[in-house]
Amino acid sequence: MKDYPFEKEYWYEKIRELFDGFKTETAQKQGKSRWGDKTPIYVLKLDFINALFPDCQVIHMIRDGRDVVASSMDRWGYRRGLSATKRWGKSVRAGQAFGRSVPPERYIEIKYEDLVLDSESTMRLVCEFLQEPWEPSILEQGTYKSALTEKRRQAAGNSDASFYTSRIGVGKKKLDPFIKSLFRYYSGSLLKELGYS
Repeated sequence: MKDYPFEKEYWYEKIRELFDGFKTETAQKQGKSRWGDKTPIYVLKLDFINALFPDCQVIHMIRDGRDVVASSMDRWGYRRGLSATKRWGKSVRAGQAFGRSVPPERYIEIKYEDLVLDSESTMRLVCEFLQEPWEPSILEQGTYKSALTEKRRQAAGNSDASFYTSRIGVGKKKLDPFIKSLFRYYSGSLLKELGYS
């Protein structure tokens, strides 16, 4: 891009137009007035996202890192679980650092476990943060069907559930001693700081 006579803001505007365009159109097709994205790796790119969308609101969902590692292993294998032991702490800290850099109306942390075990209270908090009205239908699963949602459903074992209580605490039971030690080395203090025992 250096070879083109345009400033960085020009490129940001083009990326913003493209991304916002297809996200807005997709949301409208689903009967929604605004869009969101839940790609986990974006937590490491929040400064860039903030440059593109300076009014964005970030909902930082934090899950027990041991459960994240166990889920990574189940889905992608042992080696991916190994890398997740390091990635979890880095990701959580990156999200928290971003949260400290923006006004409170732009960042909220919620725990996955709270969302699963107390969905209504947690979602009411999220709606308040987003300044969106509460609707009980928010708690209904699978109200929109598409090729993409069907693909995700199949990847989750053909279940219509979005959240699984059975996956809470699975890391404590399932991870082998080596993975547990590695995770403690990288993120044990953060785990305690977040209230996970």
